[in-house]
Amino acid sequence: MMPDGIKSDFHMHTNFTDGKSSVEEMIRAADKNGLEKIAITEHIRADSAWVNEYIDAVQQGRKNSACEVILGFETKLMDMNGTLDISKDAETGRN
Repeated sequence: MMPDGIKSDFHMHTNFTDGKSSVEEMIRAADKNGLEKIAITEHIRADSAWVNEYIDAVQQGRKNSACEVILGFETKLMDMNGTLDISKDAETGRN
């Protein structure tokens, strides 16, 4: 159970990167623990091949959840101009 007053978690990872549970399992756990809002923020690089599968899993998981599910990415800054190490699919939500 979550400590009293905790209603959100904005930094979660699933088995798409370094987490142990699937998107569906994470969303179910959030619902079970009474969270109102979560953000799944997978580590990403420009060559990450699983982006569309991840987007689909989050979009599907949202349909059956009582909490708001934010789809996110955790990436690195490539230069001082703000260039991110992400694919166009991740940048636009789809190719």
